[in-house]
Formats: sequence, structure tokens, C-alpha cells
Amino acid sequence: LVEAMSSGLPVVATDAPGIREVLTDGDTALMAPCRDAAAIAAAMERVLADEGLRRRLSTAARQAACGYDWEAVTTAYVGLYRRLIAG
Repeated sequence: LVEAMSSGLPVVATDAPGIREVLTDGDTALMAPCRDAAAIAAAMERVLADEGLRRRLSTAARQAACGYDWEAVTTAYVGLYRRLIAG
């Protein structure tokens, strides 16, 4: 997901645990309920038909993906470990 986001691809995904922590429906992606093929297809058709939506999703996704670069992730983990050790 993060690779697609950082590449500027509009993302259509299911609202599954783990995915919903990375994506925001209507902002960084279009999300559909798990195992709902019709909803997934509808979201894909919507993205394909709406150039403005594709651009908006792409821009928001690229910005959100910056929070997952190595420096940001490492800083977050170091902060977490420090809080856990301090206790």
C-alpha cells in the first residue's frame, strides 16, 4: 500500500484490519467492505471515471506515504521504546 501511495497511484482497497490503519476512505483511497466484489468494482469504476478524484487521491496518498519513510518509522519506534523503558 505504501509503495503504491508513494508512487502516486490511486488506491482501491478493502476495509480490513491493518489496511484501515494506513488508508483513509475518501481521502487517501477508496475503500470497500471485505469480500464485497460489487463494492470493490464500483470503487474501481469510480476512480477510472473521475480524473479529479484520481488526482486528489494520488496527492493525498503521496503526502500520507511520507509518514512511512525510514526516518519517520525509525523515529516513531525509538520514541515508543523510550516511553516503554521509562515506564
